[in-house]
Amino acid sequence: MSSAGTRFRLFPRPPFLHPEWPPELVHVSTPLHRIGPGPSDDRIYVIDPVGKRSPYGINELPFGRSYMDMPPWRGPIRPPALPGPDGHFDHIALDAPEFEQVHVYGA
Repeated sequence: MSSAGTRFRLFPRPPFLHPEWPPELVHVSTPLHRIGPGPSDDRIYVIDPVGKRSPYGINELPFGRSYMDMPPWRGPIRPPALPGPDGHFDHIALDAPEFEQVHVYGA
């Protein structure tokens, strides 16, 4: 396993299907301290929207109508996941709301 990059813990299989499998420690290629809160970097960022009821894309309305929901989300968001003092994201507890944000970025 390479130690270059930034550490994350990711589930190799959905934990609801394989609860006995722990997350794996992985390194993404982005160098340490180049991934900021969110997580975010110069190309992508993760937010955890509050109150978003439908996914991005085409959504159905009653009576056969539809609408297009596209980013960016302009509503409230939960606090971003923060890197540890060492710059890695593998310190976040699995049951913390921020873990999902970290998992999305790392995957």
